[in-house]
Amino acid sequence: MNDTELIECLLCGVKRYALGKHISSVHHITTKLYKEQFPQAKTQTDTVAKKFSDVQKGEKNGMFGIHRFGEKNPFYGKQHTLETRKKLSNSLLKSEKLPRGKKHWIYGKGEKSSFYGKDPRIYFKNGKSWFYGHKHKQEVIDKLKKDPRCITKGFLGHHLSSYNKEKLSKLAGERIKKNLYTVHGKYKNIFFDSSYECIFLKICDYLNLNIVRAYHLRCKYKIEDGSYHWYYPDFLLNDLNIVIEIKGFLSKYDNLKKEEFLKQYPDYKYYIIMLDDLKEMCNIYKVSMDIKTYEGVIFSNDGKKNYKYKTEKENTGL
Repeated sequence: MNDTELIECLLCGVKRYALGKHISSVHHITTKLYKEQFPQAKTQTDTVAKKFSDVQKGEKNGMFGIHRFGEKNPFYGKQHTLETRKKLSNSLLKSEKLPRGKKHWIYGKGEKSSFYGKDPRIYFKNGKSWFYGHKHKQEVIDKLKKDPRCITKGFLGHHLSSYNKEKLSKLAGERIKKNLYTVHGKYKNIFFDSSYECIFLKICDYLNLNIVRAYHLRCKYKIEDGSYHWYYPDFLLNDLNIVIEIKGFLSKYDNLKKEEFLKQYPDYKYYIIMLDDLKEMCNIYKVSMDIKTYEGVIFSNDGKKNYKYKTEKENTGL
């Protein structure tokens, strides 16, 4: 170090390599107050700052090689008391490093807050979050699309319809309650691609209906971006010329698929059977919805792509 690196105290003109001790002992103020008064001023030279940094690096650091995760953490299994939580909350409010006023993330704390005396989770239980009834501005949407942390770019700016929300909620609830998870397999030599399809096959078996997979009745449909896609219906009731599609909930293109199918195959009737329809049929014909209890069921990991190309002879009647 040399004299050219010395820093001048802007209060008295004294030059030092580091002014921290001088400011506190001579001027009786903290370094923080000094920096507030002279925002551009330095309190130590670059050489001194580097020395302090080097002392704390690598093996010289007192915490080097010490891990305090899980049970090794001294606070493991403990909780802050209510008094401590209030202190932490108040310290955040007084913090000068956080934005103040309406820009503060906890603005409105206390009786002014809309959550005062309420459990905030009730807003989410009723489908009303803090953002309910609001929409992102276009500039915010564009900014989020460019953000690499955004993982919902494809659905950004879109909303599920209330109908689809209700269907998704019912589907998830039923899967949890009845263990009706998506499975693949055979029921008496006919392939199924979900538990709902297996239930429908069981009902057809009870009614002695001649049913086969309907992949040979494929049709092509066009979506809004101009691209074409193939649609393969689920089942065909041979004696009745009825095509059946089993759905847990309706997706965006289901109605389009139905329209295109009826255009290309006008001699067939087409019906979509939903979960509620399956429940009603099971109640009428006294059929269990627990597919694990069915006789003649063989579960496998073979997906739809494998059994699309099975011959019709393999897929014939029950």
